Amino acid sequence: MKVTIIKKEANPQKETIFSSIVLLILGILLLFYSSGILTILFSIIGGIIVLLNIYQLVELYKNEKETKIVLTNEKNSAIMWIVFGFIIIFLSSFFANAVQLITGIWFLFLGSQKLSSALYYRQINSKLFLSSFIGAILLFFFGIYTIIAENIVFIFLGIVLIIYAIFDLISAFKTK
Repeated sequence: MKVTIIKKEANPQKETIFSSIVLLILGILLLFYSSGILTILFSIIGGIIVLLNIYQLVELYKNEKETKIVLTNEKNSAIMWIVFGFIIIFLSSFFANAVQLITGIWFLFLGSQKLSSALYYRQINSKLFLSSFIGAILLFFFGIYTIIAENIVFIFLGIVLIIYAIFDLISAFKTK
């Protein structure tokens, strides 16, 4: 038997342009529709969980008819995952808000750690006191702002993705 290997030449420039366009679209969506994107993402995750477990349930019933072996635990597990998937779908906006709240609390926690370090640096008269203190204040500000403002972290991520994609596209076209 003869095996023929066809060597396809890679075109990194086309791959760079494609990935940059995808990142640019994702950045624009995050910038202008960040809360909706998270809600849609949680709905998609819930839908995937539901579909996979419906498929598993159908396969279990098919196997049960063929083998006459009843797998009750697996059926119950699939049904529970289907219910869990529907809960994620119906509460997707709640989960999106929870991500925002958890991110804000995480920033506040990091700010308290940074403030603790800053106070230590102050006790030992270190030059790191001022930068640590400013970092702690900024983290507290971002934590509170993230909790109050709507999805500021994802809006910022959208801006970063847009800037990165534009620079990547510019460099891809300059090398052409």
